[in-house]
Amino acid sequence: MGLDRIHDHDTPYEALNTHPVERARLRCVSRLWNSFIIDSPNFWSSINIYAPHAELIEFLERAGDSALCVYHQWACGSGKPPTRNQIESVLVPRQGQIRTLRFLNPGLCNLGLSLVAGSKILRTLELVRPSPASGLLINDCRFENPLLRHMSLEFWRLPQDMVLALNLESLVLRDLDYLDLSLFRALSSCSESLRRFHIRFNGHSFVEPDAISFPRLEELRIQALYGGTAKIIMNAVIGPPSMSGIIKTIVGPSDLDLVDDLSSFLLPTGGNALDATTTTVELELDQIPTWFEYTRGKRSLQLGFNCGYEGAAAQMYFKLIQAKLRALNPLYQDPVTSLIVLGYVRWRMNLLDITSCCNVHKLVIRLSPFDGLAEQVETTIGEHATNDGDSFEWRFAGLRHLILTWSTSCFDPTHLVPYIERRQLELQAMGYPGLEELTFAHCDFFDGIEDSDFVDKLGRIGIAVTEIKDDDGCRCDFHSFRSLDRNII
Repeated sequence: MGLDRIHDHDTPYEALNTHPVERARLRCVSRLWNSFIIDSPNFWSSINIYAPHAELIEFLERAGDSALCVYHQWACGSGKPPTRNQIESVLVPRQGQIRTLRFLNPGLCNLGLSLVAGSKILRTLELVRPSPASGLLINDCRFENPLLRHMSLEFWRLPQDMVLALNLESLVLRDLDYLDLSLFRALSSCSESLRRFHIRFNGHSFVEPDAISFPRLEELRIQALYGGTAKIIMNAVIGPPSMSGIIKTIVGPSDLDLVDDLSSFLLPTGGNALDATTTTVELELDQIPTWFEYTRGKRSLQLGFNCGYEGAAAQMYFKLIQAKLRALNPLYQDPVTSLIVLGYVRWRMNLLDITSCCNVHKLVIRLSPFDGLAEQVETTIGEHATNDGDSFEWRFAGLRHLILTWSTSCFDPTHLVPYIERRQLELQAMGYPGLEELTFAHCDFFDGIEDSDFVDKLGRIGIAVTEIKDDDGCRCDFHSFRSLDRNII
């Protein structure tokens, strides 16, 4: 990693430790290079506080008056890390040189706060919530950091951190337990400068702040445990139509009306900026709650539904969800929709029926090596009973492109031919265009069928067989945010 990256707020934390490795490599090039690097303070401005104490002193001396990037990275075999007293003894005299401070250890939170309080050139601050063993969060620091532009915290202290928010360009708040109006007052103080705002909130909000306009906001991410809270934050943060973002929240049976409000996030105000943009849908079947992700342009809405219900209550809940999701189609002008199905669907057919009403033109089935491919395909795009129960219809009748990602060589795809052929002919007789392309992604058996009868038989009914080898190909140019079961912030 170059010297110009150690102070970038979006540099991955793990990459900070590559700077000392690169410095050591360059010193081995020649004696001239070694002498030059030793005499260049900027090469020593990346300070790992978990380095041996003697080494820490040496590096700080070589750094001279240069701006410091202070972080921690302890490696096995590197010995016992320095004590807090040892760290303070060498860093406190130089706290005015700290431009970047990133501590992801809960035991270092209070130390970090005490160090940045005296740094007037501080530009980037990243801290996590203090551990119980490290004591209560200190509240007596007075901050004077006029150059602070990027801040990431797992807490919000009142009112001390309001001073830190002035002139921020990016603010990340994780695992907050409550929302306070002072937070929104702080946001208002940096509304003209803020470009990125991420918030992860775990509780209910009992305040409804006034809307704040952020004319320069480029990215908004909201992750809230309750849909009502996500709506409150969404309504309070008003960005330009070009703003990207993600909202992830859980919607309970009594909160389904929130789907209408939250879906407006995908349609920015100020005109029809995204009218021609395709909406994609991703369905995660293996998780509870079950996640539906709608992605439109640069914005994504991830809705979690607790589909663990059984019996009559479950059927009623599924019908309500289906009605809500079906109502989104007119809102998005009946878009061409892409759907990714993750997981084994046989036991979750009621969830699949929720989305089969969508106008799906592209479908991706991502399987583990232990799933049955033929059975999965027949279940996903097969016949199912209509709502009146008197007849059957094909799921995803408008499907044009089917993509199967399945990393195994123990399968003969010719077993799919009779089923796909019957489906194709029946749908074409009903006026549908039928399947146009069948793609195998990461399928080890593809090389064996490239010139086989399988390809010829599907070709005769208008279906092209293709292959995707790269990692991104099986995502089908989707913009959706990966790993729905993980935090987005």
